[in-house]
Amino acid sequence: MNSSESISTNLIGLATATRARVHLRTYPVLPVTGELVLEAFALQQRYQISYWDAAIIAAARSLGCTILYTEDLNAGQDYGGVRAQNPFAHA
Repeated sequence: MNSSESISTNLIGLATATRARVHLRTYPVLPVTGELVLEAFALQQRYQISYWDAAIIAAARSLGCTILYTEDLNAGQDYGGVRAQNPFAHA
């Protein structure tokens, strides 16, 4: 068991942690490939954002997402087909 599993199990209990892991498996997972890294570097340079934000955008684009819920990017800005939306901003 890795440390995050151990911590979550201790904090919320084994049954809840197991249900959470099963639920998380329903979401697509995208491997970090060389292509994704290169796309992230291009997005980083184009939009002057952190590499990590750019990698998230690149992964979202690869999975066909058009909206990215985040507090870290400019709300409403389109990042090459993925629009940032702050889930805590007032409508």
